[in-house]
Amino acid sequence: VPFWSLVIFKSLGHLLNSFGAHLSNRIARKIGIGRTARYGLVADNFMNIVSVLCNSIWTPIVRLASPLAEGIHSPAINTIIQDEIPNRIRATTLSIASIFGSLCYSGAAIFIGYLADITSPYWALLAAYSIALMVDSLVFVGLKYKSK
Repeated sequence: VPFWSLVIFKSLGHLLNSFGAHLSNRIARKIGIGRTARYGLVADNFMNIVSVLCNSIWTPIVRLASPLAEGIHSPAINTIIQDEIPNRIRATTLSIASIFGSLCYSGAAIFIGYLADITSPYWALLAAYSIALMVDSLVFVGLKYKSK
C-alpha cells in the first residue's frame, strides 16, 4: 500500500467509527445493550485477527471493519458503565480503572515487543489480538450483563 494512501484509510476508519456509533443505538434497541457491547467487542478483536491473517493488499480494507465495530460497541459499553456505577463513586472508579488499564497496557506492550523481537511483528500482532479476544470474551462471559 503506498504511503500516501494511509491518510485515506485512516480517514475512512474515522468515518466508519462515527457511522458505527450512529448505528449503535438502533442495534442496541433490537438486540439489547449488553449484546451490542459483547458482539461489537468480539467483532472488533476478530476483525483485527483477520486483518493480520490476511497479510496482503486486502489488509487495509479488512482493517476498516474494526473501527466500524468499535463505533458500535463503545457507546454501548459507556452506557453500561453509566448505568452500573453510581454517580458518587463514578469518577474514582473510572480513575482506578484507567490506572489499572494503563498498567496492563504497559505490561502487554513490553511482552508483545519482546515477542516481536524473538519471533516477528506478524506473530506478535497475532498473539496480541488473540489474547485480547480471549480476555474480552472471558470478561463478558463473567459479567453476563443483562440489559433492562
